[in-house]
Formats: sequence, C-alpha cells, structure tokens
Amino acid sequence: MGQSGPTRVLLVMAVAIATTGVGARGADYLSVRVLMAVSADLPAAARHPLVQEAESIWRDAGVHIEWVDERGSDTSPRTLRVVVDRRPGRPGHGGNWVVGELLRFDDGATLATVSIPHAEAIVKAAGTGAAHVSPDSVVQHRLGVVLGRALAHEIGHYLRASGAHASQGLMRASFQPREFTDLRSGTFEVDDASRRLIHQRLRLADRADAPLLLGRSSF
Repeated sequence: MGQSGPTRVLLVMAVAIATTGVGARGADYLSVRVLMAVSADLPAAARHPLVQEAESIWRDAGVHIEWVDERGSDTSPRTLRVVVDRRPGRPGHGGNWVVGELLRFDDGATLATVSIPHAEAIVKAAGTGAAHVSPDSVVQHRLGVVLGRALAHEIGHYLRASGAHASQGLMRASFQPREFTDLRSGTFEVDDASRRLIHQRLRLADRADAPLLLGRSSF
C-alpha cells in the first residue's frame, strides 16, 4: 500500500525499565516504559487494540508497559523508542516481509520499528475464513492486534537482550497469517524460559543502571 506524503506522528507515548514493587500475585512487579510514535493515518480502531494487545501479552508475563508522554523528561539510553508507520520494510527470509525490527545505535539508544503495510498484508493474507467480507471495523481491529503482537515481540527481544528466537510462544521466529490474526490465539504468550530470563535481566539491569540490548533483531 502506497504512501502519498510524509509520515505524520499522531500518538507519542515511551520503553525503559524499572522495578516498581510487588504485584498482586506476589511476584516482583516489573515495569517497562515505552515512547511510541504512530502514523497519523492509522485509525483509532487499530491504535487501541495495538496498545491493548501489547499490554495484555506483557501483563500476563509479569511486566507492565508504562506509556510515557513525549513531554516527559526521560532521555535514558535504556528507553526503547517505537515507531509504527508506513515506511517500506525490508524483506525477510523466504521472501516474507518483516513486520517489526529492533535496532541499537552507537549512543546506546534503541529503536523498534513496526510496519503498517506489512501488518495489513498479513491481515489480507489471513482472509475472513468465510464467504463474506468483514466490516472495516473488524479489519482494523485485526490490524491493531497484529501490530500489537509484532510490537510485543520486539519488546521481547529488547528485554531478552538477544535477537534469538524461542521454540514456542511470542518469541517464535514466524507465525502463519491466520494465527497472527486469530483473536483467540494463545500462541503469543511469553514462554517460561523467556519470562525467567527477562525477570532476571530486569532486576540486574535495574541495579546496574545498564542498557539491556546489544545487536539487531527482526520479526
């Protein structure tokens, strides 16, 4: 899908780490703060499930996403910047297109990008599973879910400090389009090994005040 003009930013929110006390289930309650910029032409019907899906995935893993306004003063190199826009993505393995990518810069800053066109292609490839056309509101909701899952995956790479993938759950290397858009899918949970590693790294990084990520990853 083409872009006729420059990408505009509508929503800016932020992701750095902090330990914030004890959660309701008795485990350490860990928080990750996120600064996110979203293309202005992404409808609210997609923006809302994007945020909700990413939050839900990480909440179940014991990590709270704290969205920070751009006017905040957090300039820590441990802050993960996120851009969700229509820039052309790069091709992945087997001719597939990468939905999300995580980059680390020389100054320690980290950027996650999520491609709206590639998420739209996944929604289109998944189809409706029926002989009728889904209402636009349903299509936009599915688009938001795909974007939220892709974002959650890149946050996972950031928190794991690794571009490696897991054999199951959110951190798998690839998903089928219908699986990606299935609102009932439980395959986007954070696997136990990743959860343990992330909790450990968050606690250590919080004490050392150190960045989490080295390298590059894509999904």
